[in-house]
Amino acid sequence: MRPVFSLLLALAATVAAAAAHGATYYISAQGDDGHDGRTPARAIRTLGRLNALELRGGDSVLFVRGGEWHGTLFLRSGESGRPIHYGAWGEGAAPILSGSVEASDVGMWSQRDGLWEYGAELPLEVGNIIADGRVGRLRWERGECSEPLDFHYDAATRRLSVVADGNPALLWRRIDLALNRTVVIGYRVHDVTVCDLAIRYGGAHGIQLDGCSRVDIARNEISWVGGGSCPGMERVRYGNGVELWGANDHIVVRDNHIHDIYDTGVTNQSHSAAARQEHITYRGNLIESCAMFSFELWNNGLDGSTIRDVSFVGNICIDAGGGWGRQRPDTVGYHVNWGVVRGEAESIVIADNLFVDGRGLVLGALDGDDVPSWYAAITVRGNRYSVTEAARHNACYLFCNYSDTTVAFGLDQREECEAFCGVRLGVEGRVREE
Repeated sequence: MRPVFSLLLALAATVAAAAAHGATYYISAQGDDGHDGRTPARAIRTLGRLNALELRGGDSVLFVRGGEWHGTLFLRSGESGRPIHYGAWGEGAAPILSGSVEASDVGMWSQRDGLWEYGAELPLEVGNIIADGRVGRLRWERGECSEPLDFHYDAATRRLSVVADGNPALLWRRIDLALNRTVVIGYRVHDVTVCDLAIRYGGAHGIQLDGCSRVDIARNEISWVGGGSCPGMERVRYGNGVELWGANDHIVVRDNHIHDIYDTGVTNQSHSAAARQEHITYRGNLIESCAMFSFELWNNGLDGSTIRDVSFVGNICIDAGGGWGRQRPDTVGYHVNWGVVRGEAESIVIADNLFVDGRGLVLGALDGDDVPSWYAAITVRGNRYSVTEAARHNACYLFCNYSDTTVAFGLDQREECEAFCGVRLGVEGRVREE
């Protein structure tokens, strides 16, 4: 009986281990939504099928490397100590999650009134066109389209028109129409990891978390995001790489490559409601070519709002104000933005980062004519800023009026910026070592 008893013990241990780790679901473009997704051979196929799965704490959702999906991924909650993991399996390039419609079919384009029109109704506004790496320019009126890749979306007909010298699908091998949607959404979820994905071509945000806790976002590429119309605002475009909206706590954003963002690379922000933004870490990210800011934080929430224990540490930020988003009329291009904070602020650390080029380092808002009291919660240390000599005078607008960023307390703020922010400013593209 001893061998049978030992076998039963081993079987029980295997079952217990499987229960602790949860189930694994595989997603492949060659899969079948009639499958259960529990093995690579029985992979499911679409985001729609994935979003309908009943996931439990400890489960993993793995996209096959080299695959591509279009739409929105809605994150699900795990359990304390047993997060739901979204990641990759197989070999090759990171799986692509895209907010676009691919428009590379020659037969879908036809000419009308001098422009090329896409031959299908689009469910959402087009925030951007990406054609073999070239980027379009949105025009609010059809008659304003004049240059190649100028485009106009007609909300009444849901049709897109674009300027091109011939059929767009013959001119460019790959055309993505970035619809005004966020690619990955977490709404009031907890205990989640999102890793090793390529998140692209959403006209809204790359990843947005709202009311979430214990979420780890790691080793993703988030790129070519934004350009759609901001809800509730007329003719204002938006789109951040990673946006933590409203109340979020215990969020880690680490080791991601975030680039070519219409608005800001990483941001935690809130208004209208009481929001507690606490225990948020941005670490080890490479953030490039974001038209507004590399990093910003603000909280316009009601009484009871807080920003507490937020750290931006060990990141590399390059060319703030660059990339395709510089077409926006209100490009700012500072690496760090300290916005308006109402409520408590405590323990905000910006340390050991490298900031390279861009229009400037820090943009901070005045509170009337005074430096905001919440700035006392900010610790800035050990950062370096490499800037050309020609741009040195723009190194830091510490306190200014958002409506006119030239209103500051001096043109050449090198000494003030070094003293206040604890940075060492390089010149001619070289970093001055401490």
